[in-house]
Amino acid sequence: MTIATINTGATMFIQSIGRQYYRDGVNLLMQPGSFFEALPSAKTQRDILLFLGLTALIYSVLATLFTAANRPMYFVLYSLNALLMPVVTALVLHLLFRVFSPGRFRYGLLLGVTAYANGVLLLAWIPGIAPWAELLKYVLIGLGLVKTGGISGLKAFSAIVATGAILIMMVYLLQFAMRF
Repeated sequence: MTIATINTGATMFIQSIGRQYYRDGVNLLMQPGSFFEALPSAKTQRDILLFLGLTALIYSVLATLFTAANRPMYFVLYSLNALLMPVVTALVLHLLFRVFSPGRFRYGLLLGVTAYANGVLLLAWIPGIAPWAELLKYVLIGLGLVKTGGISGLKAFSAIVATGAILIMMVYLLQFAMRF
């Protein structure tokens, strides 16, 4: 084994990750319904977490470019937001579905839906697009719930509204706790 073969193997691995990430992003944005239908059987936890991490990194770097001051702090905040929001959203959805529709969704599947829906962050760094990208993210989460869990659109909408309300209450609770 020589240095050339080691470097070639590492290069091929990185190219493979890049190709897969590009393919997933394009399929998600161009054919979201069929992408989410194939999600349970086609994607592993590694694929999901890799997509989530790369999306967070790309978004954080690009969003930081439009930040005027204290860029390192904003890079960390953008990264934490991009990494933690899908995890927390999946957790809240999982808890809701455990109460109202037990056994329908596994946490890993919900994490996959929220992580891939978080792919709209690739557009959210553009000034003025972030609110619309956030709406698109929740539309994609709803579509993912319908396609992966076989629930109705009304149930998916209700779950998303309830999740949004719980997340907002969590933010207010954290703000209240920070006062003490």
